[in-house]
Amino acid sequence: MADLLDRLAFREEITGRPKISVHQFAGYLTLYALGKRTRTELKTKWDLIDSEASQADLLADEIDGLNAAAKQRYVLQVDAVALLLDENAPEYVTDVVNGEIDKTKVTSDLDL
Repeated sequence: MADLLDRLAFREEITGRPKISVHQFAGYLTLYALGKRTRTELKTKWDLIDSEASQADLLADEIDGLNAAAKQRYVLQVDAVALLLDENAPEYVTDVVNGEIDKTKVTSDLDL
């Protein structure tokens, strides 16, 4: 089953779930950090289920624990990682054909 990282990186043909636009995801996270969106709206937008929803909660928990300036910095950090995933950067995506991601490195770069 695909998780949130997979859906940011790979097409539906690989994950079995629709790809998430990294730009829209960053936009929603920004609005979440500003108090303009809820976790439920974030999860509903992309029909996040199971581990996808759990990973979104981890990101939201991280954002919730920060002050306003740090929230925006963290959203930029998540956006940077998502952009690299979207471009299948070799430091994160170890096998594009089979949809393999170095999730230890990604979660470390996300401070999770």
